[in-house]
Amino acid sequence: MHRLRVFCLLVVLGTTTTSCAGLSNVTDSPQSVSAPPATDISLPSTVTPLTASDLCVAAFGQDQLLAWVPATAGSIRQWHYGGPTPQFPMSHVFPSVDDVTQSAWCETRGINPANYRWWVVTSGQAPVPVLGSDWGRYQADEPQGELSQPPVVP
Repeated sequence: MHRLRVFCLLVVLGTTTTSCAGLSNVTDSPQSVSAPPATDISLPSTVTPLTASDLCVAAFGQDQLLAWVPATAGSIRQWHYGGPTPQFPMSHVFPSVDDVTQSAWCETRGINPANYRWWVVTSGQAPVPVLGSDWGRYQADEPQGELSQPPVVP
């Protein structure tokens, strides 16, 4: 009976206004309700951070990925080219993440598969194209895998 009253109270207080009249005669014997057994949830003491490769593969898949460069959101925002007045085209990328958030530069096959293009990625955000288009022809002898520096504007 206690469970029915609690259920009816929850239904009435929720979005449903259905009456619980007539349910009090379903059972008059009190029933014991026990709490569910405690569950031991063990979390790892350390979490392995995502690598640049992990971020890029998650965003594009292994078959499209050519190279990657580890970065932070802050270092991507500081990337620039040109002079005497440098251009900072990525200065506003990933506005909701901290500067220290693990991120990556990802080189992928271009819209034309013979070309390549660069992107920036971070966990939980959509990939952002760097300068918005294919950068040029991909050469078979270009390095693949992890690179040591972000792209240089052609």
